[in-house]
Amino acid sequence: MASAQFQILSILCRTSRRVVNGALIEFAAMTILSPSALSRDVVSTYIGTSIEQFQKNTLDNFRPLYHFVSSLVEEQQFLSALGTNFYTRGVLGSNNFVTFSAIYPQQVDLTQSSFMSNETCQCNRTSDCVYPAGIYNQTRSIIPNEVFSLDVSPLFMIPGFQVGCLPQNALFQSTLECFYNQTCLDIVISLTGALRTVSPLNISNSYSQFSPTTTIAVLFDNLMIESWENSIHFATYFQTCAPKACSYSYVQRFVLIYMITTIVSVFGGIRVAVYIASPLFVKLILRLCCRRVQVIEADEGHESSRIISQQVIVRNPSLDQFEHLHDMYSSILSCPCRNSSIQRSTFISSEVQIHPFCTSHFVRDDRWLQYWTMKFLDGSIDPTPSFDFFDFRKNGFKFFNYVKILCDTVNISLANIVHSFQAKYFFSPQLITPLQLNETVQDWNASFRSQIYSLYPPKFYPMEESIRQSGSISRDIIEHSVVSNQINNTWILEYTTSYIGTNGPVPCDCMQAPYCIMPMLIYNECFYDEDCVQMLIDQRLCGNQNIYLPIDLDNITALDPNTLISFTPQDQLINLMFSSLANQLVYTPNYTLYYAECQPEICTYTIDQELHAVARINLVIGLIGGLAVLLRILVPSFIKIIHLFYSFCYQQTRGEKFFSSII
Repeated sequence: MASAQFQILSILCRTSRRVVNGALIEFAAMTILSPSALSRDVVSTYIGTSIEQFQKNTLDNFRPLYHFVSSLVEEQQFLSALGTNFYTRGVLGSNNFVTFSAIYPQQVDLTQSSFMSNETCQCNRTSDCVYPAGIYNQTRSIIPNEVFSLDVSPLFMIPGFQVGCLPQNALFQSTLECFYNQTCLDIVISLTGALRTVSPLNISNSYSQFSPTTTIAVLFDNLMIESWENSIHFATYFQTCAPKACSYSYVQRFVLIYMITTIVSVFGGIRVAVYIASPLFVKLILRLCCRRVQVIEADEGHESSRIISQQVIVRNPSLDQFEHLHDMYSSILSCPCRNSSIQRSTFISSEVQIHPFCTSHFVRDDRWLQYWTMKFLDGSIDPTPSFDFFDFRKNGFKFFNYVKILCDTVNISLANIVHSFQAKYFFSPQLITPLQLNETVQDWNASFRSQIYSLYPPKFYPMEESIRQSGSISRDIIEHSVVSNQINNTWILEYTTSYIGTNGPVPCDCMQAPYCIMPMLIYNECFYDEDCVQMLIDQRLCGNQNIYLPIDLDNITALDPNTLISFTPQDQLINLMFSSLANQLVYTPNYTLYYAECQPEICTYTIDQELHAVARINLVIGLIGGLAVLLRILVPSFIKIIHLFYSFCYQQTRGEKFFSSII
């Protein structure tokens, strides 16, 4: 089995590499919407969070696909070409044949390869039966209906490696511990004559997150990724952003000199104003008011000199205050978010309702799934009930098993999409309005629906197609695929294609046509029809009440067609799959929650105001009066300082002359 298993291992490595590379390309194509330049800390937080989410999504999106394929293979019960799960034997002297299931002794403890219990594992019940892998000097055929065992001791047991029903199932339960050990590897090389140029794998706790005894299933479930190496280049981001301008505002207290100057200016202005303007105050006001219109009309070019800008700050505004401010000053209002990085799940509710059939009794109730178990009156199970192969009572169980696999896989995938979408962060440097938020969420909603509705075709359909094209033989239809020919008085069994009748006159060849189907005498809409469901229950034993035990199916009722929103009872399952079984999608924002997450500390807006004529006169008078008072205070002191300086210089000069005359 080693050849098949190492080919599978190679495929797993290539698959992991393709999945990761594809995810990296998709991640690299993402765009950061940043109307304003973001700080280094914000960029690091955003990119770091996005990378963590990307890594998680890569694994979460891959695992359902892997388990979907594994479940399909398990359900199909393909015959391994190695003859390790099922094998067909012809009956001597006839053209009859019998298909047997391999039976393995149950291994109790995988760490003790030779420890087998009396329990058995049958491949017709599960494909996970395993047996310790070794190198034997013996050829042994599997005997029908006997537990597989070897009579001689192995030349060497491969530590951690397993064989069993199917190569891939046994491989997933195996470890690579032998290939980390030089001694073990040397023994394998000496006994097989292969791998002569291969050196053991390097094991180091500082290098690998996995141990040598980690199963291959765990390795593949983690896409065989040892580590993610991430780096964030803020300089590159800043160069790409290339901000055109940076602006800031600040609040500053009055300095002492400015306060003194302002007070002096005010008092001086009042004094001068009272002295000069008292007699003519009323006349002046009237004349200024009359001339105001004329000045504006005649000198519009200098109007800006009469305008002052005033910044208004509203601290910790409420939602109602913001809405009022936005109505009044929408074009000049600025409300920076305290938290510019907001997780979508904090203000957006999302819900995906899967098709009601997936949650119905027909898929989830074990009693309905016992419909196909025919027990004799003594309690033993009839393995081959005498129903036609195309009868619902014989092969209907397969349909419900497939539906359950599809429902479970899609349900997990949809949950991952919703979680991934909700875990993303919305960057909102500025508080946006409800209308802007709704427009943004509409774009997200379109992307959200696109991801969900495109789930099946690119991911699941290629896997189904590859299985369909593989030419594998399923145990379920082997009676239609095996013929016995007599050659030289010897009966030879041959596998051939199946021909399944269709509604047309020509049988359908499964080798040529992708879909060969026959109706099971019931249709999808049967499960929405109470009479049809009751007919299935009543006709279960088909007149064999004296042979088989009945079961209680009173709780099984038809589905309500009114629960269907995106589908109809007549839709085929393939059409449901192309819609990802999504019956309803709800993706709605809550602006109040968004506002609470944004938490703007301040809202600011700047308004331009024209100085009133009186205010302008008062300003000029204040400046003149202030200057007069200031000069009145400073000029005498200034003159005294000059006089003192002059006296000092004069005395110095006289002293020098007196000293020189004495010499």
